[in-house]
Amino acid sequence: MFARVSEWASRSRLRAVPYDGPEATRELGDLDADFRFANAHLVDVRGRRSGSAIMSLLVGLTLGSTGERIVIRVPRIDRGLRWVYDQFWNLRRTRGCASPARLADA
Repeated sequence: MFARVSEWASRSRLRAVPYDGPEATRELGDLDADFRFANAHLVDVRGRRSGSAIMSLLVGLTLGSTGERIVIRVPRIDRGLRWVYDQFWNLRRTRGCASPARLADA
């Protein structure tokens, strides 16, 4: 859901790919599998960011470069967005599609 909403909000500047697909393997293959599948990753011409570090880039892709600059320059906004990311992904790991209980059922 996070990837699809981000993809939609970016107006086609962001493209979500499956973690186990060939593009993801090429870009993320050097990462430990637990880290790779437990976090969101954003890859662009500037490199790769993972986890809550993607938030400023995500704001830039969805709201524009001015939004990204604001997030970078205002630590309170950056911390707040990183907190939201951490809450979302912790919920995903404990109760969502990546939770150990759900993975055991698969």
